[in-house]
Amino acid sequence: MAMDLQTVEPVLQQLRNFVMTDLRQIAAEQTGGNYAATALVGCACDALGRLTYGADNSGGRFFSEYVLPDAWKEVGGSIYGALRNGLVHLYDTKAIRVDKRMFEIGVSKRDKPHLTFSDDGKYLFINVQDLTAALDAAFDRIHERLVQDVDFRDRFYMKAKEGLVIEPVKRELDGWRRLLATLPTSPAPS
Repeated sequence: MAMDLQTVEPVLQQLRNFVMTDLRQIAAEQTGGNYAATALVGCACDALGRLTYGADNSGGRFFSEYVLPDAWKEVGGSIYGALRNGLVHLYDTKAIRVDKRMFEIGVSKRDKPHLTFSDDGKYLFINVQDLTAALDAAFDRIHERLVQDVDFRDRFYMKAKEGLVIEPVKRELDGWRRLLATLPTSPAPS
């Protein structure tokens, strides 16, 4: 298909602007928002993972390969799961158990250095400022791939355009029809 960069670039730029504007605003607050910022990074990794690899549920892979430093890539899936799944489903981080040792994920805005353990080994700290910078750098790397790799550009664009519409079925479809019947008649979109 050979999509030109000028067609694909706005897709990445819109996602980047939406995510990074919100993320920077949350991260700039003096207190609070640690979980919201971290959950937003998880959502961005889900989106970028789908666009990068062409598969749903690839946010952990994206997080590992693009957001974490090299020394942490091998364990990125469990860190991502503890952060993203814990925050999105429970609004709390999940613990990680390795053999008989268990530690929690602590999310710090500024105080704790990124990807460091507490002295007693009970916490692994994620720093929101560093996480924000790493995601921003990941957007740069994806942009560079779009510039250099035509096949990647095509896949990225097709994934971005795929699945943008939800079509309700059964009872929901009937419910929508009832609700929409109350609106004035207008031409159907083509």
